[in-house]
Amino acid sequence: MSEPSGNSGAHGPGWCSRLEAEVDGMFQELQRADMKAAILCGLIGGLLTADAALLSTMPKSAWVPMTALAGVAGLLGTALMMTMWAIRPVLPPDGKLRIFACLTAIPGRPETAEADPMAPEADRHQLLQAERLALFTTLAQRKFRILRCAVDVTMAALTVSGAALLILYITI
Repeated sequence: MSEPSGNSGAHGPGWCSRLEAEVDGMFQELQRADMKAAILCGLIGGLLTADAALLSTMPKSAWVPMTALAGVAGLLGTALMMTMWAIRPVLPPDGKLRIFACLTAIPGRPETAEADPMAPEADRHQLLQAERLALFTTLAQRKFRILRCAVDVTMAALTVSGAALLILYITI
C-alpha cells in the first residue's frame, strides 16, 4: 500500500527519502574526490615543472643528484597520470547500474529498476535510488583509492627530491 509521502514497500515510511539523502551525500563525495584530484593534479604539475627547470640548470658533474631528480620526474609523472585517471569519467563495464547490495539477495528480483515494468512506481524509484547509491559508492571508492596511491607516490618523489637537493648542496 502506498504511503501519503509516495513511499511504499516493506521498508517503512521515510526509507526512500533517507535513501535519496544517502545518494546525494555520495554524489557530493564524488565531487569532493574530483576536486581533490584536480588540486593534486595542479600541485604535481607544478612540482614536475620545477623539477624539469632544476634538471635543465644542473651541472653535468653532479650526476648523482641529476639521476635522483630524473627519478623524481618519473615518480611525479606517474602520480600525475594517476590523478588524471581518477578524474577520468567511468561507466560500469556492462553499461547498466549495479543493484544495491541488500537487494541482490532477494530471489526473483529483476537486475535493474527498469526491468520490472509491473512494479509500483514508488518501488521502482526506490530501486533506482539504491542502484545509484551503489554506483556512486563504487566510483567514490575507486577514485579515493587512486588518489591515495597518487599522494603516496608524490610523497616518495618529494623525499627523493629532498635527498637529491641535500646531496647537491653538500657537494657544492
